Amino acid sequence: MPIPDEVLDHLAERYYREYVDPRKCKFITWAAIEAERMGFRF
Repeated sequence: MPIPDEVLDHLAERYYREYVDPRKCKFITWAAIEAERMGFRF
């Protein structure tokens, strides 16, 4: 199930706001984990 664009936009804003270090956790990895927490299944 693809993640809707609105959810990806929300996750991108959170990634930026929460100062996630991209050297430790790439956005795509972090977004997949967060999306699963939100109930999306891949």
